[in-house]
Amino acid sequence: MTIAPVDTWEDPCPQQFHNISLNHNLFDFAATIRNLTIFYGCPLEDDIPFQHRFNCGTTTSNGNTYAYYLDESLSRLHRSELTDCDTSIIVPVNQSEFDELWNEPDNIVGAWNKGFEVMYQKDMISCLACRNSGGVCGSNSSSLDFLCFCPDHPCSKSCVVSDQEKRDSSRDRGKNKVYEE
Repeated sequence: MTIAPVDTWEDPCPQQFHNISLNHNLFDFAATIRNLTIFYGCPLEDDIPFQHRFNCGTTTSNGNTYAYYLDESLSRLHRSELTDCDTSIIVPVNQSEFDELWNEPDNIVGAWNKGFEVMYQKDMISCLACRNSGGVCGSNSSSLDFLCFCPDHPCSKSCVVSDQEKRDSSRDRGKNKVYEE
């Protein structure tokens, strides 16, 4: 499944800054995710590669307008230049968009708009049993416990077939048999 941050959809300079986090009871980041650290409200630093900077236009609380996006290694390398930045956030991007940013640095919004991959982590064995019984996998919105949504009502594991339905199904299968002599 792909998730994209709505607050940076068209503008890499959001009004409020926050890291992107997941409910790890339900999801986990895919193995193809790379983290970008975005530093906002920074003074112009000539030591940081120009392709990794953009201007937000409006000044932040410290009066600076520049922003930088750096991977983990560049963040460590330029740590001393980033101490005067107002804030920083971590944004996950897919490996392909991450690689594209290093080749086409002007496309930070495009990388965010494509979102990032996550994996559903809830009980997959229960989900398979649910689907095999005719249900749809889901979870309780408040407790996050697994639920199997059956045609008539939600169940905790799988859709229950009544004894009468089993007998009817068995009888119907017998009617459709083809006998050869």
